[in-house]
Amino acid sequence: MALKVIREFEGDDSRRRRFWQEARTAAQVAHPNACRIYDIAEEQDRLVLVMEFIEGESLARRIERSSLPAQEAGQITLALLSALEAFHKIGIVHRDLKPSNIVLSNGMR
Repeated sequence: MALKVIREFEGDDSRRRRFWQEARTAAQVAHPNACRIYDIAEEQDRLVLVMEFIEGESLARRIERSSLPAQEAGQITLALLSALEAFHKIGIVHRDLKPSNIVLSNGMR
């Protein structure tokens, strides 16, 4: 398991409530290309997500090593779109999608 501490909502109750609602909704998604959220907690006025730990490297690091062959880029894109579709179906839009937030599991490198 992995813990992600969210600090950016301190002092903003409306954003905090929206984040809690979105996290609870996102925790319902069980998709092979998406990190599972197991629990949401609040500790010392900070929100904490208890998440699945995924062994691998970020897409950002993979790109730093070398350019991606077209076939590999296509596979990553299709896997990413499939996961995003699962979230979009329940009304969740990922607000921070970037290569450093995409983890390529050992099977995807």
